[in-house]
Amino acid sequence: MPDVVLEDLILEQHGVFTPQQATSAGFVRSDTGFLLRSGSWERVRRGVYAESERLDPEIPQPLREVAAVRLALHDNGVCSHETAALLHGLPVDVRADCRVILTMTPERRSHRDYDGVHVHRAGLPVGHVTTVSGFPTTSVARTLVDLARNRRFGAALIPTDYALHHHLLQREHLNAVMLDCRRWPGTKRAAEVLAFADPGSESPLESLGRLCLHRYGVPAPVLQHEIVLADGGRTRVDFWWEDGAVVGEADGLNKYADATVLRREKLRQESLERLGFTVLRFTWADVTLRPAETAARFQAALARRQRRTAHLAP
Repeated sequence: MPDVVLEDLILEQHGVFTPQQATSAGFVRSDTGFLLRSGSWERVRRGVYAESERLDPEIPQPLREVAAVRLALHDNGVCSHETAALLHGLPVDVRADCRVILTMTPERRSHRDYDGVHVHRAGLPVGHVTTVSGFPTTSVARTLVDLARNRRFGAALIPTDYALHHHLLQREHLNAVMLDCRRWPGTKRAAEVLAFADPGSESPLESLGRLCLHRYGVPAPVLQHEIVLADGGRTRVDFWWEDGAVVGEADGLNKYADATVLRREKLRQESLERLGFTVLRFTWADVTLRPAETAARFQAALARRQRRTAHLAP
């Protein structure tokens, strides 16, 4: 049965197949035309089809896109940059550019892109490539270095902090890749991103908040500092400055959707304030839309506490 043969291929290829594979499975051209017109098959991209009724909702869309691209390009190229980051489970923003990104070795000088695909030409030394979900993909370390060389500082910092925090690699892995790429464009910027990265950042908002404060000259905080409360309980705060007795807390979009969580956080803040801490909170809007004002709030709080400390000193 042609359906059985083709179904096995579809399962192996994350839900997509080529017309040539359909022909090899026993379908003739008239079958292909009828199945496309009837909606049983759909064209995913030029030269790549999927069975409409059998599209598995469990297969993530990026995975299907990568499979389709690699079939269309006859398995050329290595998944890299944001595409590799998605395959590795790293947090990246692909809203501005949803193309599949591949790296190909520079034997040919052309940087030609294909429909829905962006191609980088760069070397792929041994150890820089692994396999994820059946696709050749740049390693976590190479992916992070590529992002740091080619993307905005914050966009590269978020996945780097995440990878270090979740122990997906060690700094020596990043250093080894940097050594291999030391003469490539963007390595100076990449070195700055990797030096600033900190496994103590537990969320993208904390990463961007830390970067925001750094850019405006706020002293570096201690991350995930534990404080003993008056009742003997312990709590961890996102940012802490010992000199100013100031606490910084990242308020994510969904952090207080539950009223119980909101109440508990309010009581926690009151406990910190009774101990003499100044608690400042920041949101996505604070660090992305009004970074100068946000940094100024922290600078002012630190300065007030330090003046008060100096006034009380004997």
